[in-house]
Amino acid sequence: MKSYVQFTLLFVVMALMSLSIYADDDNYAYAPYAALYNVALKINENIGNLDTLYVQIKARSKLCDIAPNGIKLNIKPSDGKNITVPLDGDARGIFPLYNSLADSNARVVSNQPKATLSLSVTLGINIPKNIDLPYDKLMQPLSDFNNVLKKQAGFFSWLAPTAQGLVLIYYGTAATATIAGSHGLIEYTAEDAGGYHNLPVGVKIIKLTYDKKLDNENPTVHISSEPDAVDPLFSESVEQKISKSTKKCQPSNVIEHGTSGG
Repeated sequence: MKSYVQFTLLFVVMALMSLSIYADDDNYAYAPYAALYNVALKINENIGNLDTLYVQIKARSKLCDIAPNGIKLNIKPSDGKNITVPLDGDARGIFPLYNSLADSNARVVSNQPKATLSLSVTLGINIPKNIDLPYDKLMQPLSDFNNVLKKQAGFFSWLAPTAQGLVLIYYGTAATATIAGSHGLIEYTAEDAGGYHNLPVGVKIIKLTYDKKLDNENPTVHISSEPDAVDPLFSESVEQKISKSTKKCQPSNVIEHGTSGG
């Protein structure tokens, strides 16, 4: 029962579907657009009119020497021009929902070699629109994320863990967050991610754990600069399970000699 619960927990935590990438005729990694679209559409339906969340597509190379900012994605229709999928420095972006391509043979094609890439479609958190905002506004995406996560889990919603806060992600820039509470200033400084969520070397993060007292007080939060991305912050035990379930990168020669699955 324990292993079953752990597996279900991981499934619910991610609330997403990861698809193995196949190799197309030009030896570049790709995935069928329709398969990704079907997952994205369900997530989008659960998001509804919420402007705090979005459907995220994220790419990861299986090769240790390929940085996320070197990964490119295009939607390649069976006929017509390629459509660029904008990605940020961590190879994540908004999944483009094209109803017209849902039943076609369109592919999401990368600039990476075959058998070296994985793609996932996930529930993403939008970047705060302001660097000065009330505490409850900053934490609103957290509440929305947890509610949609339970919807994604469906029958297993009772097993869905609750995100405990937000992680502000900065691609190499220094940043701080300051909360002017009634008991004085609470200051956070961005620190090296240190492998958190497999973020690239040089990325810095600020972990903001939700505080009910601060929510009731609702002080102003000042963020020195807009983050490049935002992730949910789960408990340490859940984060450990996510980390263990994430495949580690491999040296290029391992992939080249066919010892890794594709």
